[in-house]
Amino acid sequence: MGKYVPDREFIEGLEKQLRDLIDDYNYHIHMFEQKNIKKNGLEARKLLRQIRAIIPKRVNQILARSRKINHHQHEDGCLN
Repeated sequence: MGKYVPDREFIEGLEKQLRDLIDDYNYHIHMFEQKNIKKNGLEARKLLRQIRAIIPKRVNQILARSRKINHHQHEDGCLN
């Protein structure tokens, strides 16, 4: 994925697609902001539109998974 977030074999599907789009966006926005390359600004906007389309689907996946996770209560009374 990048310098600080390593690729993981368990990351797949929409999450992988989202991370790849964000990685591409970071490159293009850097080139636009730092080097003033106009075509990179256009590409960054295109990538943002793609990211915007994926976000609701990924949110629904996360919500569905979080509903399946059973919470258990610790002895001190805190939920985990």
